[in-house]
Amino acid sequence: MVNKLRRSCDACFKRKIRCDASQSGGLCDWCDNHGLICSFSKRVPRAKPGRKPEGLAKSPETHAKQSTTASPISKISTVESLVQAQPARPRPPTPWCNTCRVPSKAQTPRGLSRNSSLGQILYSGINFGIICPQTGFPQFTQHCEEWVHSRTGQWPWFEYNSEFIRTSSSSSLSSPATVQLPERWVVQLLFEEFSNSDLILVFPVVDIVLFKDTIALAYSTNHHAQTNQLVAKACVYAFLAIAGNHCPSSKAIAFIDCDACAKVAQSLLLKCTKVVDIIILQTILMLFLFEGSSGVDSALLMYHALACRTVLALGGHVVPFPVKSNRKFTHEEREDRQLRMLFWLCYYFDKNICFRTGQPPMIDDNFCDLTLPEEYLSSIFKGRNRDPNDDSQMPYLPGDLRLCLLKSKVLHRLYSKGSLQKSDAELLRTIRELDNELESWRQSIPAEFAPALSVRKDVKIADHLTLAKSMLHIELHLEYHHTLHVIHCASGRYTPVVRNEYQISSGVQSSLDISVEASRSTIVYLNAAASRLAAEAFWSFVFYPMSALLTLFFNILRNPENEYSKHDIELLITSSKIIHDMPKNKITSFTIAYLKQADALVAELVRLAQAAITKSRQEPRHVRQ
Repeated sequence: MVNKLRRSCDACFKRKIRCDASQSGGLCDWCDNHGLICSFSKRVPRAKPGRKPEGLAKSPETHAKQSTTASPISKISTVESLVQAQPARPRPPTPWCNTCRVPSKAQTPRGLSRNSSLGQILYSGINFGIICPQTGFPQFTQHCEEWVHSRTGQWPWFEYNSEFIRTSSSSSLSSPATVQLPERWVVQLLFEEFSNSDLILVFPVVDIVLFKDTIALAYSTNHHAQTNQLVAKACVYAFLAIAGNHCPSSKAIAFIDCDACAKVAQSLLLKCTKVVDIIILQTILMLFLFEGSSGVDSALLMYHALACRTVLALGGHVVPFPVKSNRKFTHEEREDRQLRMLFWLCYYFDKNICFRTGQPPMIDDNFCDLTLPEEYLSSIFKGRNRDPNDDSQMPYLPGDLRLCLLKSKVLHRLYSKGSLQKSDAELLRTIRELDNELESWRQSIPAEFAPALSVRKDVKIADHLTLAKSMLHIELHLEYHHTLHVIHCASGRYTPVVRNEYQISSGVQSSLDISVEASRSTIVYLNAAASRLAAEAFWSFVFYPMSALLTLFFNILRNPENEYSKHDIELLITSSKIIHDMPKNKITSFTIAYLKQADALVAELVRLAQAAITKSRQEPRHVRQ
């Protein structure tokens, strides 16, 4: 006999729509169509005006204040205490991402899944949310929140404290400063230290010979070259900003303010909008690098787009790379060489930004000469030390450009608009082909740097490696596992949903498992390697643990009784420790706010993951999805 006293389920109650659960005795029509289980939580009666009901969870504002009182450099125990302190809470009310203003709670029908991009959180063919391109934190869709609730019995609640929102949304362009160029010896000293370091081989933003002319022009007293001098000054200011960050032990640091120099360079850049030359391109790229090292991404994408359009306008995508010979390069050859180097920097950042944000690339491979420099492959893994006697030494640039070329292929074949029309069979075939290409690349790497297929226990980076070699080792491992993850996570895009059960084929399941294992490897590897990172690279590398922990979280909720579920929860907690252990060049208010926000995010994911395991054990087997 059907219980006529049965109430409306939680999902229908929240929407104030008619619920037929009492008539059906099982799933109501709305939950059945959306792949959810009808839940019937205890509802607290509304409080009378002027009285606060007893037993209610604390307000979001109160909880936010409590969750931000921890030490800014808190350790793993802080996350565990945050998990224990968090009460069960009602459905969160915020309908927007407070930073990028994306409507995170809008209902996403299954039919829109084919419009999903790499920047979205995809699960079983459904858009579960986005990764905010400015903060790196997730914003779940309404459907995702309901699915999480059905798996855990708890509503997910991700709070963003006001300090974090304000600092992540601010722009350094808003307050240009007036700072005079320091005495010329300060610039000369920093330039000498920068040009003799390994850094100029990773980021060849200036040419050792050509930049001397730029310095001379910036300090020139010739008033007939005002526009060119403004361009040169902007370039010198931008150089002071990044060189000051990367050479903190230099005696010249006491005479400059890196942040102020960056603001002046930005201000001068706005006065030179009609100039398109290699000096302007260098200025833009250096400001891009400076913004990337500060953690505030409000201007980062703008500088990247501007750099890409400028290098294309100058022909950097097709100019031949001068071949090194016994004679010195002419001035024109050196400019062509530097322009080509700047193109490869733009190309590298373009593909990596696409992988992280899901935005389309600015540089189309079909219009570019993608022939690698002749000396590149012979220099990337050998030596990696600056030769002070060679002003034409081949830079080895970040990472490996061959992997960057493969990333571009992944974007086109798996995440372009046309690729979303592929059938399941075509999709899996493309994934296998790209996986084989990635494996061929991995096998081409010398054993000293080659990434492991899977990292199950802490690895040890050889103590004899220099910082440059350690960074290469770390970058290749993290990029490999993230690329493997991106290739295989595409397999879940078209998984059909039948009633309330997610039917996953063996091919798709195998691919998803590889994606999850790649995320495990990322956290296990970083747990051992994080302390070896360069301090100025924090904001570039913090992306990797943040991305991996979301993959592990959804895998736990998909199968709470998986043999690795408890291990994966430990990895979630470890990810917070990793973020704290990563060296940082300076601790700003934004850094502190970010660390607190990361701790709160991890604590919430751990709470929900533990709830999913508990709920799965308590439910009769026939009720589980």
